[in-house]
Amino acid sequence: MKCFCDEKQKDPSFSKTEEFEGRRTAGGELDEYPICETYISDTFKGRVLGMAMSVIIVATNFILRMIMISLIKWIGEDTYSQQLKSITNGIFIV
Repeated sequence: MKCFCDEKQKDPSFSKTEEFEGRRTAGGELDEYPICETYISDTFKGRVLGMAMSVIIVATNFILRMIMISLIKWIGEDTYSQQLKSITNGIFIV
C-alpha cells in the first residue's frame, strides 16, 4: 500500500479521498473505500504519536535529572568533586 499511495500522490490529479474498487458485495456491486486516505491518516497519526513519545521521554528525563540533582545537593558531600561524582552516578542510574 505504501508504494501504491506514494506513487499515486505524485500524480497532480490524485485526491487522497479518491475511492478505489474493492471486493464485490453479496449483490455483485463493487465495494469502494478510500484506501490512500486511510494510509495517509495512519502514517500521520504514527508520526505524531512518535514525536509525542519523544517529547514525553525528554521531559521525564529532565524532571528526573532535576530531582536527582536537588536531592544529592540536599544530602551534601564533603567535597565538591564527591558531589559531582554522586550527581553523575545518580543521573546515570536514573
